[in-house]
Amino acid sequence: MKLYNFYQSSAAYRARIAIYYKNIDCEFISVNLRKGEQYSEEYKEHNKQAS
Repeated sequence: MKLYNFYQSSAAYRARIAIYYKNIDCEFISVNLRKGEQYSEEYKEHNKQAS
């Protein structure tokens, strides 16, 4: 599993807690929303709803 997250996101924080609590093997990939990384072509390949 991969979790794309932003370090200041409360939703991502809760997801990380659940992942650790349930001992799920997960790769954490940081996306810096302040720099607009969610608009990069690389990110759009994974998120087809990105505009």
